[in-house]
Amino acid sequence: MPVTNAKGVKQNYDKARAWLRKAADLDNVDAMNNLGRLYTNTWGVARDYDVARDWYQQGANAGDPDSMAHLGSLYEYGRGVAQDYDKAQAWYQKGVHAGSGIAMYNMGELYLRGHGVSVDYVQAHGWLLDFTGWMSIVRFTMPRRIGFFARGLENTW
Repeated sequence: MPVTNAKGVKQNYDKARAWLRKAADLDNVDAMNNLGRLYTNTWGVARDYDVARDWYQQGANAGDPDSMAHLGSLYEYGRGVAQDYDKAQAWYQKGVHAGSGIAMYNMGELYLRGHGVSVDYVQAHGWLLDFTGWMSIVRFTMPRRIGFFARGLENTW
């Protein structure tokens, strides 16, 4: 999450939200996703699944894989939308195909819990193995992505 656990930067959700909004207005899909996360997780704002859904939808429409995964979560648990496992799975699949590790993990959880699918430990295991492989790659690049938001719009790629 932006401006959390950033070294040398005091945590300030109001500033983070303002910078994220500026970035989202410039079509930055990571910012759209993180604005959704603010409203989902009550980071400096009241929980508002409708606002979160709107941000995730904008990010998903713009091709952001993690926005697709988070939108799927809203459908899986009926947060701000009618619970719909088929829509959840469809959004997770879109996220997986776009490269979201979160979506891979969530697909594994669907099969572990039997949410809209039969409980299938083999399928769950496969999805969760895919996720762990994704994580082994991401752990080297994620600190740079987080740094991008912790410093505002300064590009640290």
